[in-house]
Amino acid sequence: MFKSFDSPAFPREITDGNGHVWRNSEGVQPGRNGEPVYYPVTGPEGWSLTPSEIEAEHGRRR
Repeated sequence: MFKSFDSPAFPREITDGNGHVWRNSEGVQPGRNGEPVYYPVTGPEGWSLTPSEIEAEHGRRR
């Protein structure tokens, strides 16, 4: 079963600059560089990325 972590620093879901939703995979996949990884829920399939990587590659909605 998928476990999803929710905190102010790393919310359960984030939306990138293209409007695609990414879900936190804490406890399912190991993180990188002190950040959890997120997998794409909407939009094209792709690699799981950290919030910093998502922001750098796709922008981030605030």
